[in-house]
Amino acid sequence: MVSSSLNLGRFIVCLQRARFHFNPDWFSGATSERRLLRHLELARRNEGLIMSHSVSWLIRALFSAAFAALTAIFGKVGVANVSADVATLIRTMVILGTLAAIVAATGQWQSPETIPAKTWLFLVLSGLATGVSWLCYFRALKVGDAARVAPIDKLSVVLVALFGAAFLNERLSGLNWMGVAFIGVGALMVAVRA
Repeated sequence: MVSSSLNLGRFIVCLQRARFHFNPDWFSGATSERRLLRHLELARRNEGLIMSHSVSWLIRALFSAAFAALTAIFGKVGVANVSADVATLIRTMVILGTLAAIVAATGQWQSPETIPAKTWLFLVLSGLATGVSWLCYFRALKVGDAARVAPIDKLSVVLVALFGAAFLNERLSGLNWMGVAFIGVGALMVAVRA
């Protein structure tokens, strides 16, 4: 039989994290040891995925920041000889085409009827907010320096923290709020002309 040093409690927690449902019948009969070891291995792999998932948001956020920086630089150059609204339209068409290709290639397409009304409402509101944000951003880039416009745009980080706390009941620690304050002060310091 499996060694008594096996921490069955930890194993069950791993299975639950892995979205397995513990069933004591799994471990009865002649194949119980093999089954237990197989499920333990699956749980260990999944625990690794859970740990790597907690880091993957950071990696994705860093890529987001890098591409947001490129957005400002490319946008500043691109908006030089065209109206800010046309620049926003072109950018939106590129994003639409790129995302449509990604969704199609990865098989993520979902029938619109299967999407709940509340989801539609908030995605439409988010889309409208994004559109207005982009229009304002490109108009600001048209007349301002990218190195000063982009930090002011990043005051959205401060606003997200405030809105998240006010409307989504998200809680930030004192250290987190200090970081939010530093972001706000830093953005203003970069934007001020010396």
